[in-house]
Amino acid sequence: MQNLVLGRLMVPLAALLAAATLAPKISAAAAASLEPESVLYSFCARGGKTCTDGEEPVAGLVRDAAGRLYGTTEVGGAHIYGTVFELTPNAAKTKWTETIIYNFCAQGGELSCTDGERPLAGLIMDTAGHLYGTTSGGGGGTVFELTPKRSQDQMDTHDTVPFRHA
Repeated sequence: MQNLVLGRLMVPLAALLAAATLAPKISAAAAASLEPESVLYSFCARGGKTCTDGEEPVAGLVRDAAGRLYGTTEVGGAHIYGTVFELTPNAAKTKWTETIIYNFCAQGGELSCTDGERPLAGLIMDTAGHLYGTTSGGGGGTVFELTPKRSQDQMDTHDTVPFRHA
């Protein structure tokens, strides 16, 4: 079986062909009515050697009921080992503001990063607004939960459960 390498992901070529064949088709009229792409936020905007606002968002986003977007960056942030971020739109949805919710490698020091490092996968959100995700480093990796503060509706805790690949 032939495989296609997409970044760090190896995908069977047959799976890509099946996905392309089974994917819903968009008509030319519908495509013509789409608005041009607009950039909501550019990472590494705060600059510095470590890109304190994060760098390399490699996973998808999750949206809450208020329209805020949440995601991860593989690197950057206060400790250079990745972030969880929130993008909040203004009322007109013409400007988005990024807030770092969590900087990985905040626990255990640079040599152990017991809270994890380098989140590569997307986040999921439960009905209470808790965010869950995984990291690829920090021991064998971590599964983490970020819990929203009820008073400010921002994330305030970071609990990790270390795991190793079987």
